[in-house]
Amino acid sequence: MNLTNKCTIAVAPARDHSAIFIHFKSAELKQEKGPGFWKFNQSLLHHETYVSLLRVELENFKQKYIDVEDLNVRWDLIKMEIRGFKVKYSKNKSRERKSTETILQNRIIDLFKRAEADATNKHIICEIQSIRLRLKKIMQYKTKGEILRSKVRWYEDGERNTRTYKIMTKRQLQN
Repeated sequence: MNLTNKCTIAVAPARDHSAIFIHFKSAELKQEKGPGFWKFNQSLLHHETYVSLLRVELENFKQKYIDVEDLNVRWDLIKMEIRGFKVKYSKNKSRERKSTETILQNRIIDLFKRAEADATNKHIICEIQSIRLRLKKIMQYKTKGEILRSKVRWYEDGERNTRTYKIMTKRQLQN
């Protein structure tokens, strides 16, 4: 208990068990992190809202830099503005998803408490199933993203030989 900040129970979609989150106290975990490295999420191109907003903003960016005579500089400035727009839009969408997930988690926990008191209420059970489906979709989306990021890390970093493996292969070559 002395080593924990917080403990929460969350409903795991598509499971009959709950997930338990324990937040430990640690000075190492309190280190400041930088902004990280942002990469474009090409799935945004399938969002009609994003595409239509970007088209409007693109016209604004063109007008903003119409006085810049050097076309290369103008193009770089417009790309900078597009990137800023994409980052802002992506962060807002991420916040919305996290907020929705938190709201759904809190709602389903409340419904479970109500279902314990009134196990025969079919409305509560139907609502629990509905929320579970929505949470399952969120988890699938997050899992798909994690798989993609893992593939990118593997592609960029490649497979690293360990020191043991290098020593072993040298010995094998000598034999």
